[in-house]
Amino acid sequence: MRSIITLSLVLGLLMCFSVSAQSIERQVIGSAGAVFNAGGYEMSFTVGETKVSSYNAGGHWLTEGFQQGEFTVNTGISENVVYEELGVTVYPNPFTEHFTLELTDENIKDFDVAVYDMIGQLINVDKMNRGNKVEVHLKSASTGIYFVRISKDNTKGRTIKLNKVLY
Repeated sequence: MRSIITLSLVLGLLMCFSVSAQSIERQVIGSAGAVFNAGGYEMSFTVGETKVSSYNAGGHWLTEGFQQGEFTVNTGISENVVYEELGVTVYPNPFTEHFTLELTDENIKDFDVAVYDMIGQLINVDKMNRGNKVEVHLKSASTGIYFVRISKDNTKGRTIKLNKVLY
């Protein structure tokens, strides 16, 4: 029994002098990913990871859980679309439940507004004869791309591409 205690003390003392700090390198288990370094910049990505949460304080980000990056949606579409030849502004784009058509030229009246889906089906028809602004409500329509045809007396017209999103 005395030899077991002595052996334990000796091993304990040896371990105290040979303990080194631990470090954990950043790692992730994912279906795909890579890290690239060039010119002092680092880009890393993974595929198939779930976001847990993020915190921002003064431009510094703390990400909790899996690897995440800053996410910006670029629809390629301007948010306020101005059609000077018709004197019309359309906003917001993308929209969630409705969008607004606003006449910028008060002398122009009686526009027809027709909304079509991607396969050309007519979704909504409205007339802009109630002032210079009209809201077109598409709450029940599914998300996707819609085309808004603005015309006057079926002669002068313009088709505008709008994007309906969930958020």
